[in-house]
Amino acid sequence: MSRKWNIKYVTNDNTFRDTAVVTLKDIKLRNTFSYNISFSMLDSIGGSEAKGTIMHQADYFSIIFRKIYDDKQKSGQTGTFQTLIYKGVQRG
Repeated sequence: MSRKWNIKYVTNDNTFRDTAVVTLKDIKLRNTFSYNISFSMLDSIGGSEAKGTIMHQADYFSIIFRKIYDDKQKSGQTGTFQTLIYKGVQRG
């Protein structure tokens, strides 16, 4: 399975904006409302691998995933910050 999307994202405080190419590698049904996902990303920092969960029910959508860059030095994923965690919720 290989599906690609171009996405734009921004931090809550608008201090960081970027675009990324996301390639879905795997998706598996977890239960009635959620899926486990695995995907790769390419953004301005570099390539990365991510795994997480998406959930949907009626008009509610949420996602949470951990992201590990290929170049941990360049991305700053060293020491305390070895893994980035993203979460988002949308309603309506």
